[in-house]
Amino acid sequence: MARPTIVSKQSGSWFDAATWQQNRIPGAEDVVKVERGHAVHYNGMSDAFHWLPWESGEHLRLIPV
Repeated sequence: MARPTIVSKQSGSWFDAATWQQNRIPGAEDVVKVERGHAVHYNGMSDAFHWLPWESGEHLRLIPV
């Protein structure tokens, strides 16, 4: 698996730069890692959301727009 290029620093919106350690929202070329215990809400549209592996026991929640 590719190394993450953007990592969550807290729970929050996918579309809020404050959610990410790199202080930007994920782009199409990023490999995203949501840290254990963080809830990142994907409540919009983005070209960065293509493929999502996650660890057993983790949760993914998609919110319809």
